[in-house]
Amino acid sequence: MSKTYKPLDKILKQSGVRYEAIAKNMGITYNALYRIRLSPNKLTLDKVKELERAANLEENSIYDLMKNFKY
Repeated sequence: MSKTYKPLDKILKQSGVRYEAIAKNMGITYNALYRIRLSPNKLTLDKVKELERAANLEENSIYDLMKNFKY
């Protein structure tokens, strides 16, 4: 069972862009993206925006999701 944040995984999967491609678009490794998916609360606003662009998501889609993150 994965320990990643399910709502973030869901929105990334809905984008249709594979995790490997998202990581490449961000200039990070797949493992670094996995760590983001484990603890998205550690993302800066700039990284949230970068993740949205890398996954071809609408602006603020991940930001709005993160406002509801349970710490």
